[in-house]
Amino acid sequence: MKIYVEKIPQKEVRAMAIAVLDGAIEFYKNPENVRAFNEWLKKRKKLKLNQL
Repeated sequence: MKIYVEKIPQKEVRAMAIAVLDGAIEFYKNPENVRAFNEWLKKRKKLKLNQL
């Protein structure tokens, strides 16, 4: 399925962005989620450095 992003009405893009932002804000309110994300990010950076 091909999605033509440029054809999505601006009003819909804004509504989707607000929904994603609200979800991200709720996710990062939880300190355990922040810790888990930072741990994941650290591992990801280490993997990328090993691939160079």
